[in-house]
Amino acid sequence: MADESGSAPNPAARAIATLLVNCNGHEREVAVEAECITLGRDDPYEEGAQHVQLIEDDTVSRRHARLVVRADWACAVDLDSTNGTRVNGIPLTPAIEVVIHDGDEIALGEHTHIVCRAPVAPQGLNAASA
Repeated sequence: MADESGSAPNPAARAIATLLVNCNGHEREVAVEAECITLGRDDPYEEGAQHVQLIEDDTVSRRHARLVVRADWACAVDLDSTNGTRVNGIPLTPAIEVVIHDGDEIALGEHTHIVCRAPVAPQGLNAASA
C-alpha cells in the first residue's frame, strides 16, 4: 500500500531496532516494530507483540524467549524454554529480565543466534537528551 507521496511504505523506517537472525543456517534481518517481541517456533497471538518464528530449529521451544525493546534500552527474558537462552554465552534464568546492548548475541536452543542492533529513538524523540 502506498503512502501519501505515492511510494510504498518502508518497514525499516518504523523499526525501533533490528535483529540479525541466524536460525540453523537460515539468515534474515528482522525490523523490530513493536516493543515486545516473542521468539519461538510457534506463532502465538499476543496482543501488541511482534513474533519472530524460528521453525528451522527444533531445539527452540514454541514460546522460547521474549525481547522488550524501548527507545534507549532492551532486555531479554527466557520463557522457561527447554533448551535455554544465552546472552553472550551466559545462560539466562527463566523469567528474569537481562539488559542487552547493541551487538549482543542471543542464543536460543542449539542452532539459533540473534544479534540485536541498537534500539534507535522513535522519530521526534532525541535519545541523547537526558
